[in-house]
Order: sequence, then structure tokens, then C-alpha cells
Amino acid sequence: SLIGATQPPTDLRVVAGTFVNLQEARHEADYDVGREFDRAEVLTFVGQAEAAFAAWDRVRADRAANVFLLALAFGD
Repeated sequence: SLIGATQPPTDLRVVAGTFVNLQEARHEADYDVGREFDRAEVLTFVGQAEAAFAAWDRVRADRAANVFLLALAFGD
């Protein structure tokens, strides 16, 4: 395997999942003019982003993190 493991590290899965969730929310905010976000929902998004940054700090030196970044840059 390219990253040397069958499963990516848990922290990397948190980062990737959060990236997808927040990207979807951003697309909703940009393109669904009728969509409103309430304060609690926005605070949840902020908490998710903070947790993902903390997870990234723990995993960024892992080889799997480099593969993840390459996939973001060059993947579909």
C-alpha cells in the first residue's frame, strides 16, 4: 500500500471527513440562496474545524498525510 497501512490514521480520517462536511456546507451556503444557518449549526461547524486542525497537528508528519495532500491536489 502507498501509505503502508490498510487504514489511514484516525486523525487523518477526522481531517478528511471534516473537509468533506465543511466543503458541502460551503457549497450549500454559496449556491442555495434559501438556505439559512442558525447559530448552533455554525458553532458546530466551527467546532468541527477546530477539531480537524488539532487532528492535523497530530498527524501531519505521518506519511499518510502526504498521500492525503496529494489526493486533494491531484485527485478527482
